[in-house]
Amino acid sequence: MTQQWVETGIQIIILIIGLYLALFKSYFHEKGKNLATLEDIKNITKIAEQIKANISLFSNLQLGIFSEERTAIIDSNNKYFQWLNLLLDSSLNNIDTYDNKELQKYLSVTSSCYQDFLNSETRFNLFVDNNDLSSVMNELKIETLKLISPHFSHYSINMQKNNNDIEHVKMTITSAAQKGKYSLLFDEREKIHSRFCKQIINNYKQLIPLIKKFQKLSREHIYKLIKDTK
Repeated sequence: MTQQWVETGIQIIILIIGLYLALFKSYFHEKGKNLATLEDIKNITKIAEQIKANISLFSNLQLGIFSEERTAIIDSNNKYFQWLNLLLDSSLNNIDTYDNKELQKYLSVTSSCYQDFLNSETRFNLFVDNNDLSSVMNELKIETLKLISPHFSHYSINMQKNNNDIEHVKMTITSAAQKGKYSLLFDEREKIHSRFCKQIINNYKQLIPLIKKFQKLSREHIYKLIKDTK
């Protein structure tokens, strides 16, 4: 997209300069290459200033597009890692995992972060013209949804069920019989958490090469933008 803007701007400038030169050629032909009158000089100066203004406008427009492109890349990286870090946080930001409302709220926050990433991806696709980078980001999103996201959802559902079972024991079983039931439920709880952590770690390892590739291509494209604006 940026390249198209650059090419269009160059074509506009070439057209303006061509018209400018044609004006000079016509002017000198008609004047017999005599000295220009004061009025002629004012007219030529006015045209020159208009050309300078158009060139300045194009330069500012080009810099604005470069800035939007760079911001889109940085924002997509930030939003992706905000989402990923929430999914990988086995401590769940130290929330009370015995409280189903807090588990549901955390799940809602991760969903909101994913939506933020999708929004940044839309902006990225609008401004960034880099097929390799776009392809890697899309692949990274899909692999994260496959390898990481489902495990947290399952973990949250299983923990909420465990919490409900604990509450059921409190309400329906006599104190003398509660100890054995609690022991089984707490053992199950430990297994749920341990399984979640193991799955997350193993699957995250599979994502690392793709994450590094995404960061590398993002960095290279930003450096290229900086170089092109000098």
